[in-house]
Amino acid sequence: YYCSKVSKADYVNHPIDLLILSGRLSGEHQVMFLDAIMEKLSPEMAIKRIKTMTLDTIISLVGSASMDEDMPFLKELKEKLPRVTLLCCGDIVLEDSEKKLKKYDFIDGFILDFTSPDIMEYFAGHYDKVKNIVFKKDNKIHNHFLKREYNLIFDLPCPRHDLFIKYDYCSPFIKQRKFATVLTDFGCPFKCTFCIISTLGFKYRPVDDVMAELRYVNQIGIKEVFFADQSFGVVRERNRDICLNIIKENLGFRWLCFSRVDLVDEDFLSLMKKSGCHTIIFGVETANENLLNKYKKNYTRQQIKDTFFLCRK
Repeated sequence: YYCSKVSKADYVNHPIDLLILSGRLSGEHQVMFLDAIMEKLSPEMAIKRIKTMTLDTIISLVGSASMDEDMPFLKELKEKLPRVTLLCCGDIVLEDSEKKLKKYDFIDGFILDFTSPDIMEYFAGHYDKVKNIVFKKDNKIHNHFLKREYNLIFDLPCPRHDLFIKYDYCSPFIKQRKFATVLTDFGCPFKCTFCIISTLGFKYRPVDDVMAELRYVNQIGIKEVFFADQSFGVVRERNRDICLNIIKENLGFRWLCFSRVDLVDEDFLSLMKKSGCHTIIFGVETANENLLNKYKKNYTRQQIKDTFFLCRK
């Protein structure tokens, strides 16, 4: 999610970027998924596996935390499969995209928003309509990226959770062995100066769109959900409706999420718990009021205390 990191212990989360893309692409394309980290494949073993597949395009995650390993691997992969289009998604593609695309000439394009429908325009050859991918075509780099926007509503085809369920992803607060990661919004409307997510804009899915995905997750036997929204509760009524529908449809989920201390109150916390929420992860970067103001957290130390008190209650 444009913020790469090194795994702690055996904890590995779903690669949400690829999960979301799987739903978008499956509407018109055959999609296969390989997690070489979860299968503990060496670079050589991963390339050998990929070569057994019949592929037109490979979409790979890259990150600043693993860049020194990612790029040599992808270069070798392109040398082995020169006719395959190679696209990348990850934090390093967001900055100086054109410059990096020239530097890494074995990569064909960078995906700047994995939730965008532009990937379908790209595969359809409608290159003049592509707004969220920087790509090479006819020895020229095309970059029609639009300025990030806020408070948009967007639909998302249901991700292919069935492709990911075979892997034993693990997160520290998960209560059940199998779980699904669900994204109900993208980006963040807050302006904390230390966080990249605030630069991505902010958009959110309609309640019906989210519920269709949750029903599918329930149908394939998953009862634990991690809502990967940066701050669950930003659009309060929408998140209330999601909770109410989980209760109404008796989906029986247990779930966890990220949120902020200024987004929840006692009524909302009670509803979250009733709908199955067992854990909320809050970012409490500091107890120093000056630092909270400096980094534009826009809440106070007292609000942190009050919210933790309500959560305990």
